[in-house]
Amino acid sequence: MKKKFLFLPCLALLAAVMSSCEDNGLRQGDPEYWTTSRHQFTVTLEDGQTLFLLDNQDGTATVTFDGSNPRHVTGDVDVNITTYVDTLIVPETVTHDGKTLRVTAVGQEAFMGNRALLRVELPSSIKSLGEGAFCYCRGLLDVNIPEGITEIPSTCFAQCVALDTIILPESVTTLGKMAFYYCPTVKDMWIGANVKSMGFNLFYGWKGNIHLACTTPPTLNGALNLAETTPKFFVPAAALSTYMSTEGWQDQYLDVEPQEEEEEL
Repeated sequence: MKKKFLFLPCLALLAAVMSSCEDNGLRQGDPEYWTTSRHQFTVTLEDGQTLFLLDNQDGTATVTFDGSNPRHVTGDVDVNITTYVDTLIVPETVTHDGKTLRVTAVGQEAFMGNRALLRVELPSSIKSLGEGAFCYCRGLLDVNIPEGITEIPSTCFAQCVALDTIILPESVTTLGKMAFYYCPTVKDMWIGANVKSMGFNLFYGWKGNIHLACTTPPTLNGALNLAETTPKFFVPAAALSTYMSTEGWQDQYLDVEPQEEEEEL
């Protein structure tokens, strides 16, 4: 019965995370909030879309949120933003003030609430994702997660209700709290062998298959609070007995990862 009452506390936590964006002492409405005093700038992409970035002052840039549509949520979490439409291809480098900057991060809440965004292509230069980066992107079907990213942070893909398949690179070691909270349409998620820790309510509302390459069961921190849904977990054959004897894992639907059949010559 307790699981039925998890939803409201989780929404409160989700709202709290999304309203915590760093503001450097400035507030919305301040005339300096969205100016170059914050090292924010824009570039026009080949398809005509405007990409919002921050100059990190070290030769790199971070994709940030659109200043004309601030993502800060203070009560009403039902945001509907159309800054980006259809497919967004983030470039590996951009030019600003005569300098070439390498795009290395997607910042906190960078795409949050963009419901017209269907696909995002991230370059290999991206090494980190911010909290809530894709949260509430309800139309998002696909996004690649580049090798080199080590953490999927809190609420990063929460409420992405259209995602179909998720493939995490081998570099990922940590899945933050609610990182994939309520992604009910995901059919398959592939988790690499190096994931060590999973956060609270990570798979809440899931129904699909979760494929784990980890031979050592990741540490659970309430990650498998699953509400009324029953996702299936597939693990390496050699690790099945370990999972079945590990606290928290033994009560889940566990099976051996199917092996691909070799093609006959």
